[in-house]
Amino acid sequence: MQLDRVELREISLPLKAPFETSFGRTSKRRILIVTVFDRSGMAGYGECVAMETPFYNHETIDTAWLMTTKYILPLLEAAQIHSAAQVRDALAPIRENRMAKGAVEAAIWDLEAKLAEQPLWRHIGGTNPEITCGVSIGLQESPAALLDKISREIASGYQRIKIKIKPGKDTRLVEAIRQRCECTIAKVHFDACEDGLLDALRGDDAGARCEVVLAGCEALRVASMINDSIAEHLKKVQDSPALSAARAGRP
Repeated sequence: MQLDRVELREISLPLKAPFETSFGRTSKRRILIVTVFDRSGMAGYGECVAMETPFYNHETIDTAWLMTTKYILPLLEAAQIHSAAQVRDALAPIRENRMAKGAVEAAIWDLEAKLAEQPLWRHIGGTNPEITCGVSIGLQESPAALLDKISREIASGYQRIKIKIKPGKDTRLVEAIRQRCECTIAKVHFDACEDGLLDALRGDDAGARCEVVLAGCEALRVASMINDSIAEHLKKVQDSPALSAARAGRP
C-alpha cells in the first residue's frame, strides 16, 4: 500500500427523527468523511464520529478537521507507512483526539482491505459475517412513548437497547422498562451524561438510586464517559452502606 493523498469532506445528514439527549435535541448531523487514496487509485473511507459541540467529550467536528490537517496527516507522511497496522504507532505522539485519529485509521484499514480484495471484517480478523446489532433511543415524551419505541425496536430485531436518561428522567424510566421488559431482551443499557450520573451518586439516597439504575434485566449497566471524578464517586457508592443495604433489600 502506497498512500497518495487524503481528502476531507463535511456532509450534513438530516435525521429521520429528532434525537434528544441531556445535551439537547438534534435533527441533523455534521459528519466529517475521510477518503484515503492509494497510488493505484483505490480509495478507502472513514467517518469521524465527533459531535458539533464539546459537551459530550472534548472533540468536535471542527477540532477533528484541525487535528487531521495540521498534525495527523503530517505525521503519517513522515512515517511513510505501508500498512494499516502501522497507523497507531505513527499517531502515538498525539494525545487523546481518538475520534480524529480513528477516522483516518478506519479509512486506511478500509483501503487496505480493498487492496487485499477482502471484506473489512475478514481482513481485520473477524470470523462472523453477521453480528448482533443494537440501537440507541433518545429521550422520549413519556415512559409510555419510550416503551412503545423499545417494543418497535425489539420487533425489528435489535438485541441491545441503549436508553438515554438525565436527571428527572432516570429512575422512573428505568423502573418502567424493568417492569415491562421482564428480561425478554438480551441487554439494556442506560446512558447518563457525566453530570447526571454524578447527581445520581450524591446524597443520602445515592445507594438506592444507584441500585435502581444498575439493576435490571439480564444485563443492565450505566454507560458514561467515565473519568476520574465519576470513577471516584462510583467507588464511594459501591462501598457505601446505603448501596449494601439496597442490595440486601433493607430500608
